[in-house]
Order: sequence, then structure tokens, then C-alpha cells
Amino acid sequence: MTSETWFMAVCPHDTAGRPEAWFFFTQELSRLLGRSVRLQLVLDFVEFQQAFSTMDLLYANPPHTLLLTRQLGFSPLARFGNSFDEAVLVCRRETGFTLKEVTGRSIATANIPLVTRLITDVLQREGITPGLVTDRNSWGDALKNLLRGEVDFAILYRDFYQDLQQSIKEQLTVLYESHEQRLFHCFLLAPRHQTVAGQVQEALLKLPETEAGAQALSELRKHPLVAVNQRDLDAFDA
Repeated sequence: MTSETWFMAVCPHDTAGRPEAWFFFTQELSRLLGRSVRLQLVLDFVEFQQAFSTMDLLYANPPHTLLLTRQLGFSPLARFGNSFDEAVLVCRRETGFTLKEVTGRSIATANIPLVTRLITDVLQREGITPGLVTDRNSWGDALKNLLRGEVDFAILYRDFYQDLQQSIKEQLTVLYESHEQRLFHCFLLAPRHQTVAGQVQEALLKLPETEAGAQALSELRKHPLVAVNQRDLDAFDA
């Protein structure tokens, strides 16, 4: 194994619930890659973005993936198979709203247009025109607005919704869940390592072939990785 240590940061939403699984993941990736890969935990998106210039590997959400590839020269490598970024449209259960009643009413969402569009595009196709759509700093802030009765609906990242406590879910009704399968989190390699991009991609794809690698994927509750190229990312803007 080469003596050079690489550092990897993961989208903070993904490490929030199971950081130990990501440590295990990087250990097995290190073995397959033949170099030490050390996980650098970040607490929020501000810290994550500040790490872009120093990280060798990143696991990023769709908006950050576009920024990293189009502006900072990172190479897309792989994504978890059958793991897509989707959104849900919810209301407070007590209101009894239906999807058609979104017309003219207020919606809170996070300031992540790619994910918000998964819902607003569908509403547009159905001829449903909401009233004010307000961007909040996070999915949590959008949910708080909804639960306080400050807005009628909220668009939430599906994984965020699924991770909510059951007591909170019981206060909500899911009116629509997207199934677009065009957005995904992506592993990316820093531009200074372009000459070994193929080797790193191969190591990621080989993870399920070893017992430890398969266990690492199981700990993360993820499917084996599949290769990603720039054409796959172009679909984000579709």
C-alpha cells in the first residue's frame, strides 16, 4: 500500500445516522485500492463545501455533484445502485388536503431546486399551480413551517422524511412521492488524481465481491455500486 493517505468526506445527511458504517466502508475501500482512505466527518453543508478543495474523494448530493464536476473539475465515479434522490409532498394530516387542493396554497421547501422540481414539475404537468413556494435553509426548517401551520404543504427530501420519528410522521400525510430516478448522490474524485480515476472506480465497483465489502454495503443499507459518467449527470437538468 502506498504511504500517501487520501481523505474522503461524505454528504453530512448521509453520515448523520450511521458514521461508523462509513468508517467501515472506507477501511474496505482502502484495502481494495491499495492506499489509505481516511473518512473526514463533516457536521453540516457549510463545512462540507469548505472541504471541497482538500478532499481526495467526495460522496455528494446532486447539486454539489454538478458544482464539483462542472466548476471544480471533479470526475464522477459511481453511485449506489437503485438509490435515487426523490421528494415527497406532504401536508398536516389534520387538514385533510388532497393533491388538487395544492392550487393557490403555500408550500415550504429547502433551497435545493433540483429536488424541489421533482414535485413542482409533476404539479405543473397535472395542471396544479401552487401559490407561494418558499425556500428555507433546510428540510428541517421547511417541516417546522408546516407543523406550525405557517404553510399548507411542504416538499421534503424523501430520505429526510423516511428518517423522521414515527410520532412526526403520524402528523403528516404524503400526497405525492416522486419516482423520477434521475437524481442521485455520487462518488467523485479530485482533479489532481485524474490519472488513477479508473482504478478508484474499479475498487468501488468491486466492493460486493469481498465478504467485508458486502458487509460494508449492508451496514450502509445500500446496493452495490454502478459506474457513473458525465452523460448520467446531464440528466439532472432534464
